[in-house]
Amino acid sequence: MDAWKPLLRDLQRHSMPLPQRTKILDVVGPTRPDDHEVIEATPLRPHGQRCKCCNLPGCTQSCARCMNVFYCFKSCQTCDWPTHKQTCKRVRRE
Repeated sequence: MDAWKPLLRDLQRHSMPLPQRTKILDVVGPTRPDDHEVIEATPLRPHGQRCKCCNLPGCTQSCARCMNVFYCFKSCQTCDWPTHKQTCKRVRRE
């Protein structure tokens, strides 16, 4: 199974300098519009958050259900979902 390939692609995309990425997005628009359906942006907390999947710092996108874990990309959230699913359901019930 090549489940790691989307994560690698996202990490490579993330490594592009921000001004260059912003310029590209101004021209072509978002490349994955469905991302906002699964994860939503939250304000950056004082020390930033680390991605639950890859441990990358400064993540601002949280699980839309429980809002307790953070991810840098949709592919990280998808990769972690089998593990996070049970915890997310418990938190949601409380």
